[in-house]
Amino acid sequence: MKRAIVFILFMFISSFFFISCDENFSPKETFKERNILYCIIEIDQRLINFYPQVFITKTYDTDGFYPPSDHGLPPSVTGAEVSIKLNNDVFKFEQDTVKQNSDDPNAPQIYYSLISKSGIPAKPLNELAITAKLPDNTVLTAKTKIPKLLDYSYSYEFNAGIHTMMDRWQWGNAWTLYWDVIEGNLYLPRLTLNYSIIKDSVETYKSFVIPNKYLKSGNKYVANFPGFLRTGEISYDYAAIDSAMANISAGDTSKSSYYITNIVLDNMEYDAAISNYYTSINGYMDNLSIRLDESVYTNVSGGIGLFATYIKHRTVFQVAKGYVVKFGYNKKN
Repeated sequence: MKRAIVFILFMFISSFFFISCDENFSPKETFKERNILYCIIEIDQRLINFYPQVFITKTYDTDGFYPPSDHGLPPSVTGAEVSIKLNNDVFKFEQDTVKQNSDDPNAPQIYYSLISKSGIPAKPLNELAITAKLPDNTVLTAKTKIPKLLDYSYSYEFNAGIHTMMDRWQWGNAWTLYWDVIEGNLYLPRLTLNYSIIKDSVETYKSFVIPNKYLKSGNKYVANFPGFLRTGEISYDYAAIDSAMANISAGDTSKSSYYITNIVLDNMEYDAAISNYYTSINGYMDNLSIRLDESVYTNVSGGIGLFATYIKHRTVFQVAKGYVVKFGYNKKN
């Protein structure tokens, strides 16, 4: 997890080295030293207390147009006073050190960890405010909100497990899921079929990501998967679900060795800060996307960086036994 955070931090810093093309093109901006605060918080959908890690660094200059690999990441800022406020409670941080990994030699050595051993409560829709006072008296501040849990409604209620054997004249050709969105947030849904294969007394666990539809491209159909959404709605064609069920055993005549476990919906939700940052470096995603004037979005006052939250909403659905048997498979208990 720490290495993933370090990598994202590196990508964030690197994005400030370049500017868009114009008549006087230069791939490198005029250097200006700036302080960078980075803290992205993963919220567990069980709403358990969380333990943020805060990285504070500085921009740095290099010879040439591109930051060479031997420079690694920007220098860490030490001796900062860091705290996060939630309602009337203030949670303080202390300076800590990242353990060096042989396969990640450029990892920043310094970060700030939560002093409290009980963590920060995950209270949905409550505001988090971070403050970092640096040794030179520079103050970095930012705010974000803890996301709420999603409550879905469906175009068809599967009381005995997912299947596609309903009356299509009445219920249509797609299963649609709805949820209330938080304005500015991005959502990325994924529907996954989980199953196992038992052969020669050996069980192998597998998964298959279900496309929401198939689109015709030339003489063939290509699987289409949902992209980032700002609206709280996604539809899965029943034909795509059928195709996923059939494809897991394509070419294998031993259908009875397949055991269907469940179908899982993972819906990643990214707060407005991450969403705006993503939009600022990827351009328009659709006609609802925001295009910011900044070359790279930041929500940190007094410097640059990101203070943000995200959550993976997971919902587990059973698969109807009659539907499973239709393909020659077994339903796993």
